[in-house]
Amino acid sequence: FVYSGEFSIAIGEVAQLQFTEGNQISLGVVQAGEFFKVAPQLSIQDAGGNILTTDSQSAVMVSIADNPSGATLGLSDSLFSVAEYGIVSFSALQLDKVGVDFRLVFTYNSYSSSTDSYTASTTVLLYSERFDVVLGPPRQIVTSTTSSGSWAGGQPFDVQPTLSLQDYGANILIEDYATVLTCEVVPSLVVSGLLEIDGTLTDSTAISSISSSLNTSWYTDYGAGDVIDIL
Repeated sequence: FVYSGEFSIAIGEVAQLQFTEGNQISLGVVQAGEFFKVAPQLSIQDAGGNILTTDSQSAVMVSIADNPSGATLGLSDSLFSVAEYGIVSFSALQLDKVGVDFRLVFTYNSYSSSTDSYTASTTVLLYSERFDVVLGPPRQIVTSTTSSGSWAGGQPFDVQPTLSLQDYGANILIEDYATVLTCEVVPSLVVSGLLEIDGTLTDSTAISSISSSLNTSWYTDYGAGDVIDIL
C-alpha cells in the first residue's frame, strides 16, 4: 500500500438547492389565502451535498411553476429571500386560489459585490413536490346583491340582500353548510345637527323641550341667539 500525504477537502461551489428536513410544503395543509402551514426552508449545497455555511449573501426567489387555477403567489415582498449561513427561509407565502397539483420553483441567485446586484441561475433550481390548495376558513362576508325598497311597516325588501362567505383568497365557501349569519338593524353612529334659536322676532323665544329617538336629553334652558349642538 502507498499512502498519500494528508490533504483537506473544502466545500465546493454552489451546485444545488435542497429542502431542509421537515420543511417540505406537502407536510402541511395549504389553505387559500392563508400562510403555508409548513414554511419552506432550503439549504444551498455543493455537488457533494455540503451546505455552504459561509454564504450569507446569495438569495433564492420562489415563483409558481405549475398553476392550475391562475392563482397569485404572495406576499409579493416575501418571494425573494437572502441566505443566512447557507439556509434560506420563506415564512410568508400564500396562494389565493384553490386547485390541484400546484408546484413551486425555487431559483438560486448569486450576488455580485462589485455591482451590488443579483443574477438568477438557469441551472440551480429546485422544484417543490406537487400539492393541493384547499378552501380556507371563513374570513369575510361579501355583499353580492344589495337590498333595496322600503321596509316601513314591517314589509319585506323589494330586493333581498345576497351575501357570500369567503376565505382570504376571495373563494366562496361552497362546502360550508353549517355557518349561520344573523342580521339586525344598527342605528347610524353619525347623527348630528344644529338648532339655532332665531332671536330677531322676539327676545322672549325659548325652548321648552327637546326629544330624540336616540334617547338623548339636553339642558333646555336656552334663550334667543343660542346654538344647540345635537351629536
